[in-house]
Amino acid sequence: MGAIAVCILGPPDGYNEWTNSAAEMVAGFAAENGLATIVGKKTAGNVLGAANFKVGSGYWVRLPIFGWYTSKGDCLEGKGVLPDVSVDVDPCQLNVGVDQQMNKAIEVLTELDNSPRLPASKLSEN
Repeated sequence: MGAIAVCILGPPDGYNEWTNSAAEMVAGFAAENGLATIVGKKTAGNVLGAANFKVGSGYWVRLPIFGWYTSKGDCLEGKGVLPDVSVDVDPCQLNVGVDQQMNKAIEVLTELDNSPRLPASKLSEN
C-alpha cells in the first residue's frame, strides 16, 4: 500500500467548535493514528450517545447512555480534537466566498503531496 497525502477539513466548513459527534470520531481516529493532517479549530467534544425516555405527563428526559473512546482509551467527551493546523474562520470572508480553512487545507495537501515519501515496498517493511 502506497503513502498518500490526506488532509481532513471536515463537514461542511471545516473542523471547529461547532463540529461534534461522528465528525469528531473520524477526526479523533485519524489524528490518533497519524492518518491525516487535521485543519481547522478544536472540535466541541460532544460525543456522548444519549437516549430519550418518556417520564409521564407529556415529559421526556434525555440521558447519556454511552461514551466514545478512541482505540488508545481516550474519551473525546469534553476534550474535543485539536487540529494539526489551526485556522480561524472569518464569517465576513466566508460571505464573500473566501474559505480560509479550505485554502489552508489545499496548501497543506500541496505541501504533503510534494514531500518525499517511502515507496510502497518500504512501507511494508516498517
